[in-house]
Amino acid sequence: MLNCKLVYAGGDFSFVTPTSSNHKGALKIAKDHMIEEFVLNAKLLINGKEHYAINHEFKNNETKATGILEDCISLTVKLDENFFASG
Repeated sequence: MLNCKLVYAGGDFSFVTPTSSNHKGALKIAKDHMIEEFVLNAKLLINGKEHYAINHEFKNNETKATGILEDCISLTVKLDENFFASG
């Protein structure tokens, strides 16, 4: 179970993931909320720590997340069906 908060201009969205969920589960909930609320840019905090910067482009209908890793290296992934389907 992860305590999450999606923070963006004009508001925020707090949620708790299911017990068996991992970061992918949190990213899926965040992505769905951003699309539903027309949010373009947000930061995802997990258990009080910033883990991802998320960007949604409505023009291309693409959502990308950049992970903020411990050693200051970032990794950007496209949050599409392939990402969520992979183990």
